[in-house]
Amino acid sequence: ATIMNVTCVWCNQQLAAYFYTWVAQASWQRGLMQRRELQQMRDIELQAMKEAEEQREREVREQQAQLRKARANRLRHEAELQAQRDAEDALMLATLHWVKLQLAVHLEWWRLSVSSVNAEQQSVNAEQQSVNAEQSVNAEQQWMEDTLSPSNPDPDPHPHLATVEGEYRTQAPSPNPDPNPSLQGPDPDESLVEPEGLQIVKTQTAKENGKPCVLFVMQISQRKHNGKKATVSRRYRDFDYLDKMMRQEFSDDVLAILPRMPPKKSFGSLEPHFISSRKISLEQYMVDILKIPELQQSPLIQAFLDEDVSKWHEAMES
Repeated sequence: ATIMNVTCVWCNQQLAAYFYTWVAQASWQRGLMQRRELQQMRDIELQAMKEAEEQREREVREQQAQLRKARANRLRHEAELQAQRDAEDALMLATLHWVKLQLAVHLEWWRLSVSSVNAEQQSVNAEQQSVNAEQSVNAEQQWMEDTLSPSNPDPDPHPHLATVEGEYRTQAPSPNPDPNPSLQGPDPDESLVEPEGLQIVKTQTAKENGKPCVLFVMQISQRKHNGKKATVSRRYRDFDYLDKMMRQEFSDDVLAILPRMPPKKSFGSLEPHFISSRKISLEQYMVDILKIPELQQSPLIQAFLDEDVSKWHEAMES
C-alpha cells in the first residue's frame, strides 16, 4: 500500500509536471502567437501609414503640378494678351503714320497745285504786261516819230503820254564825262528787270565733275530789250551765293525786308517732287528780290540775271 501510495504520488507529480510543462508551453506558444499577431498588426499599421504618407505626397505633388500648370497657363495668357496689345499698338502707329504720310502727300500736292496755278497766273500776267509794255513802247515810238516829223508842227499832240515821254527822251551828254566809264554802275533804266518778268520755266539735270546737279532755267523779260525774253540757267548754289553776297553788301534796312532763302537739303535733293517745290520757292524768292528797288538796280543782281555767264563768274570771283 505504501508503494502504491508512493507510486500514485509520483505519478501525480509527473502528471502535474507534464501538465505544468504543457501549460507553460501552451502559454509560451500563445504568447508567441500574440507577439506575432501584434507584430503583424504593427507592420500593417506601418504599411498603412506609409501608404497614407505616400498618398499625401502624391496629392501634394499633384497639387503643386496643378499650381505650376495654372501659373504657366496664366503667364501664357498674359503673354498672349500683351502680344495682342503690342500688335494693336503697332497697327495703330502704322495706321497713324500712313495717314500722316497721306495727308502730307495730299497737302504737298495741293500746295504744288496752288503754286502751279499761281505760277501760271503770274506767267499769264507777265505775258499780258509784256504785251502791254510792247504796245505802249510801239505807241510811244510812233508818237515820237509823228512828233519829230516836219509835217506835224504840234510838239505835243498827245498830252496824255507826257508822263511817259521822259522815260524815252534822249538824255544830253554830261559836261564832265567820267574818264573811266567802265567803273560806273549800270543805268537803272537800262538794266531794270520787272518782278513779273522773271519766271523759272523748267529744270534740267546735268553733271558737273561727274556729279549730278540741277539747273533752274529762268526766263527773264528786261526793259533794255523792249520786253524780249532772255534765258538764264543757274544752280541752287548760285542762288545761295547771291543771298550771302547781298547780306554782306547791303545795309540793315535792306536786309530787314530781304526774303528768306529756301533752305538746303543734304539728302533727296534730286527727287522730282523736291525739285518742283524748290523751283517754285526759288522763283518766289527772286520775284520778292526784284520788288526791292535797291536790289533791283544792284550790279550783282544784273550779273546774276545776265545771259553771259562770265559776268556772273566775274562777280563771284570779285
